[in-house]
Amino acid sequence: MTFPDHGGADRSLESLESFLTGQFRWFHSHPELSGQEVATTARIRTVLEDLAIEVLDVGLPTGLIARIRGRAGSEATRPVVALRADIDALPITERSGSANASVHPGVQHACGHDFHLVALLGAAALLSRRAASLPGDVVLVFQPAEESMAGARQVIATGALQSLKVRAMFGLHVNADLARGHVAVAEGALSAAVDRFRVDVRGRGGHAAAPHLGEDVPLAISHSVAQLQSVVSRRVDPLEPAVVSVTHIDAGHTWNVLPDSGWFEGTARTFSDRTRREVESALRSILAGVAAASNVEIEVRWQPGPPAVVNDGELAMLVREACQDLSIPVETPRLRAGGEDFAEYRALMPGAFYLIGMGAPEAPTHSDRFVAKEGALLNAARVHYGVARRALRHWSREIPPVDASRRL
Repeated sequence: MTFPDHGGADRSLESLESFLTGQFRWFHSHPELSGQEVATTARIRTVLEDLAIEVLDVGLPTGLIARIRGRAGSEATRPVVALRADIDALPITERSGSANASVHPGVQHACGHDFHLVALLGAAALLSRRAASLPGDVVLVFQPAEESMAGARQVIATGALQSLKVRAMFGLHVNADLARGHVAVAEGALSAAVDRFRVDVRGRGGHAAAPHLGEDVPLAISHSVAQLQSVVSRRVDPLEPAVVSVTHIDAGHTWNVLPDSGWFEGTARTFSDRTRREVESALRSILAGVAAASNVEIEVRWQPGPPAVVNDGELAMLVREACQDLSIPVETPRLRAGGEDFAEYRALMPGAFYLIGMGAPEAPTHSDRFVAKEGALLNAARVHYGVARRALRHWSREIPPVDASRRL
C-alpha cells in the first residue's frame, strides 16, 4: 500500500498524490461509526507498518497512536509534537452519486474524517522518509469517536500523550468557505464549545376543555422556548458570539388532553469559558422563572461537551509560516459554531487547529451528498508535514522562535 519513489521531487509528489487518492477512495467507501472503527483502524495500521512506522500499544479499542522517531539523541531532551486526525463517520445514508460511495447502508463519511485520516497518512509517509533529519519525534494520533464527542477523552485517558511528553498538538478540518487547497488559521477561538441540555416539565394534566383544573405543560414549554431566545440577545455581551437552539420538543399524545409532562432539548454554542458559564446560568434562571409563573416543575439537565477550540498564538503563527514555506496560500478563518473535540487536548498542552479548503463542494458537511475533495489531499498532507518539521526545529532551536506578537 505504500507509494513508490520514482526519484525527483515532482515525481515523488505525483506518486504521493496517487497514493493518497487510492487510500481516500477506500476509506470513503468503508465508513464506520464512532467506536466501531475496526476495519478503519486495521487499514491504518497496515499502511503505517508498510511505512515502517512504530504503532504503539496504548489499549485503545479503536483508533491508534503511532510514533516517528527523529534522529538519535536523548529522549529526555528531544522535542515531541503530535498530529491528530479523527476517523469516524456519521449515521447517514449516502446519496452523493460518487463511484466510491459508502458500501455500508446508513453510514457515511459526511464530515471529511476520511480526508483527515488520509492527509495524516500522507504526512506520515513524508515524515518517515525524512526521519533521520527530524530533530525530535512526531506522534500520530488517529482518534476514534469524534462525532460522539468521546474520542479525545479516550485518547487522553490512555496516558500515552503524557508519557511521550508531547509539547503541542496540531490538527485540521475540511472547510467549504476556502478555495481548494488553501489553509486558514488564526490565534484564539476557532470553533465553539458544545453543550447539550434537556428540560423536563411536569404538572397536573387534564381535559383540554378545563385547563384551569390543572397546569398547562405545553404552554409552559412554549413560554420556556420563547424566553430562551433572550439568552443570547439580552443576557450575553453583544460583542461575544453565542448560539442557543431548541431542536426537539415532545409533549402530549392526542388533541383533547393536556399532558402531565413533556420535555425539550437543544444545544448551546459559545466561544469563551466566561460566556459558556453565563449562558448556562441564564438558561437555568429563565426556566426557574417560567416554572414559578406556570406552577409547574422544571428540571434542567445540562450535559457539557468539549470546550471551544482556542488556538495558541505562537503555534498559529507557526502554522502560518509553515504554509508560507511551502507556498500554500494561507488566510484568516471565520468563526465556526460547530464543535470539535480537538479542544479536549488543550487541557494537556497548547495546540493549533487549521482549516483546509474544499472550494465549493456540491453539498455541505453532514449532508448525504457531501464528499471531500481529493484534489486538496496533497496540500493537507504537506501542511501537516511542514508544521511538524517547523515545530520540532523551533523547539530544538534550529530556527528562531516564532514571533507570536505578529498579527495573524
